[in-house]
Amino acid sequence: MTDDKSRAQGLQESLTDPPEADIRQTDADQASSATTEEVDGTGKKPDVSAADTPESSQEQPAEGSDLESDPSEGNPDSGTTEGDTFPRSVVEKLRTESAGYRTRVRELEQQLHRMQVEGTGALADPSDLPFDPAHLESPEALQAAIDALLEAKPHLKARRFEAGAAAQGPKSGTEAPVDLLAALRSQL
Repeated sequence: MTDDKSRAQGLQESLTDPPEADIRQTDADQASSATTEEVDGTGKKPDVSAADTPESSQEQPAEGSDLESDPSEGNPDSGTTEGDTFPRSVVEKLRTESAGYRTRVRELEQQLHRMQVEGTGALADPSDLPFDPAHLESPEALQAAIDALLEAKPHLKARRFEAGAAAQGPKSGTEAPVDLLAALRSQL
């Protein structure tokens, strides 16, 4: 049981400490084992207080943690490694699902960009302005990009017409309305 706890603690420390700390710890363990063999010649560790060991300053796993509940998890002796934690089919399914979400996010970002460009009313075709994620974050950046595009290509500017006049037909000042009754009287 204590061997499993020490393995679990070693696993937790390897996940939280940088690799240099692992090297230092193994060097310290080798030095302490050499000292043990020299002291009593049997290779057994003499009783040492917790303050004298280098492991005492390191974190102990909390009670009820995942490491204590399943000590064989991540244990090199149990035959499993970190890479084999999940079945391949589950990982592939998750990757496919998240790829679909990423694609959907990109499409929605582009749709939002197009709607924001339409909202300005400055361009005849909102798709003339290429998508840039910075435009979504800052309305000033969007307006600056539209202004720069219109300066470089003024023919992309949206045309505005007077209300009621779509630039079609003759334009005269004031005309009398058509009077059908007067037209019929003139025929008789």
